[in-house]
Amino acid sequence: MADKTVVSRVYDALDEDLYLRSSIRLGVANLSAVSEKIRKEAAPDASVEAVRAAVRRYVSEMGDEETDEGLSRLLSNTGFSLKSNISVIQAYQDRRVMLRLDETLKKMGKEFNIISSGHAITIIAGDDSVQEVIKAIGKEHVIGYRRGLHAIYLNSGKEIKTTKGFVAFVTSLLHRKGINLIEFYSCYTDTVLIVSREDSVKAYELLDHIIGKRKEMAEGEK
Repeated sequence: MADKTVVSRVYDALDEDLYLRSSIRLGVANLSAVSEKIRKEAAPDASVEAVRAAVRRYVSEMGDEETDEGLSRLLSNTGFSLKSNISVIQAYQDRRVMLRLDETLKKMGKEFNIISSGHAITIIAGDDSVQEVIKAIGKEHVIGYRRGLHAIYLNSGKEIKTTKGFVAFVTSLLHRKGINLIEFYSCYTDTVLIVSREDSVKAYELLDHIIGKRKEMAEGEK
């Protein structure tokens, strides 16, 4: 009965943790480390051997899912880069603001990204453009802004549009390591993560480890 209870708790923990499941399927997880983590969080009264056996059993029953194979291929074909000196500006949604912003950005001829919702506008721009943007839309329309951020650009293949789990896997990975996403957006094959300068190196190294490992595994499978 005790073993069944341990198994149940281990299964529940893995069922609820997308990142761990995906990491196991993608072959980038250390099962001993996974077992110890689950034992501490979900079954502290169980023995290491019992939890490890339950994890192995869960893995053996997982099987291969097409979506995970697709995610694995997508990760191995994803490139990424880091850009510094990024600012995020929030403004109230207003038709006049959008018109002013559109005209100003055309004149400036610089790279901007604008994300619009029902109540607000988010502008992603270089630190050197912040004051120009604020002047264009008017200080009274600005909710707030942050400078000195970093952007991580993930460039994947076009199969990202039909592959489930990519965004969930990446965001869960960062969340688990305590990395806060200040902004997130995507456009076709590009996924952009805006993080603080302090978190940028940790986020980059983490992605480099996970994606790099998948690339190595993909090469080995050829």
